[in-house]
Amino acid sequence: MKKIVVITLACILVLSSFLFTACDERVDTNKPSEQTTAMTKSNPDSLKPIPVPAVKGKNARQLFEDAISDYTNSKSFDLSMTMETTELGVKKIQKVEVKLNENSMYMDIDLEEQAMKMWFVDNVLYAEMDDEKYKFSNAGVDDVLGENFIDELLSELPTNISEIPEAYMKKMESAQIYSYKGTYYFSVTITDAEAIEMEFGEKGYTETMYFDSTGAIKKIIDKTSEETLTVLINSYGKDFKISKPKNADEFIETPTNSSPDTTPVNPNIY
Repeated sequence: MKKIVVITLACILVLSSFLFTACDERVDTNKPSEQTTAMTKSNPDSLKPIPVPAVKGKNARQLFEDAISDYTNSKSFDLSMTMETTELGVKKIQKVEVKLNENSMYMDIDLEEQAMKMWFVDNVLYAEMDDEKYKFSNAGVDDVLGENFIDELLSELPTNISEIPEAYMKKMESAQIYSYKGTYYFSVTITDAEAIEMEFGEKGYTETMYFDSTGAIKKIIDKTSEETLTVLINSYGKDFKISKPKNADEFIETPTNSSPDTTPVNPNIY
């Protein structure tokens, strides 16, 4: 399943701290839209999602484009991704948590069979895997995990919104927006044939995007009959501190040229 919107966000995530400049100019009001307020007042007991014609005067495509523009110009990100797959009746859950700002990073990868944590703080990389703890001073992520590791983590992903096919964007343009408990969302569905035509893979899927009242994107869910990918975007463009691990003194100083074999942890988990 090719997840175009998630792809765009995730790619920006891993490249952001070095490639983009700060910009946090989202709408500064937290009030619901006038349409939502009017509809809620007319039916205050409704527990169902309410269709709205627009949010801040924007259709689904415009809402997405503006959110992504804001997102791509941010310098800090805090999000998590969970992939649930079912094969022969067996469910498998894979999780990735990533925090990035201009000069530090935290990543927690849990693939059920394999797990790995990394902290990059004050030019020191801490890596924990298979109950082993390693510390690499004055080394970057590529020095320890291999050249272009971050790039290869999401090597097939587009780096900007212009790489999303116009046919997909047109579907988004006509998508119905709903309001529910202060959140706005809409869904886009593509068929197997459309997925092949757009070069997303061989299987169609449904993608649902959630926004808060400021227009910030908060959650994305991609779903097929066999897979569900959920991306929670806790924040972007906001300051936060990433600290070294609490048990940092337990990590063993290791020369870069003798770094541990990390190949069992496959970065292309999705």
